[in-house]
Amino acid sequence: MRTDVPPPGKAMTFPEWSAAIVAGVRAFLPDVRAARKGARVVIIRHGDREARLEAGGSFWITFPAGEMKTTMASLVDDRRDSFTVSNLAHSIAGYFDSRFTR
Repeated sequence: MRTDVPPPGKAMTFPEWSAAIVAGVRAFLPDVRAARKGARVVIIRHGDREARLEAGGSFWITFPAGEMKTTMASLVDDRRDSFTVSNLAHSIAGYFDSRFTR
């Protein structure tokens, strides 16, 4: 199966990127909670799970090791555009609730 990947779009800043991911996850799971921890970290929580959005050289999404029931340990986004934000939000929603896995 071929997936069409568009060329990179306008890169987002961390505040734009993290807000877009939180909004994307909330489209699947409206009761998701999010908290900003300084300028470079946003924590998204649903039930007893959490995902951390972090800004460094790249933008990362990490999942606490104690909660891992999956092989997904972290995700990185070097593009930081709307295409990757949409995919990452869907992946996080799937981590929180298996109804949203592809």
